[in-house]
Amino acid sequence: MSCLEICRRHGIAYAVIYRSFPDIEAAKAWMDLNQLGRRNLSKEDRDELIRRLVAAGHRAEDVANAVGMTSQRVYQIAGPKKPNNLVAPSFTSPDLTVTARLRDQLAAAERRGGFFPSRCPTRGAVSW
Repeated sequence: MSCLEICRRHGIAYAVIYRSFPDIEAAKAWMDLNQLGRRNLSKEDRDELIRRLVAAGHRAEDVANAVGMTSQRVYQIAGPKKPNNLVAPSFTSPDLTVTARLRDQLAAAERRGGFFPSRCPTRGAVSW
């Protein structure tokens, strides 16, 4: 069963969004931000993604909002040395908002009992 079929069955809007990025580093950063929205991400994997994003120059506040933690905690995870460049590329802010919104929507669906069948192979790792 595909994500499209699941969404149609439960009356959830489904859309495919095509994205373009200025370079490969921007695409990698976008992928890391999306991975931070996963519920089944291990603490070690989450911390590694946070370190990579902060090292790449993303603002700790933006990363913290995507993960749902404080910027101080992000700095603790990233290490004692703060990055020199804290200016986030222009593409991160809307994507962080989308990631946070999806995280909140999925959490609300889980509280309502979820909308994924128990045998769905994508349970806990939905990416649309």
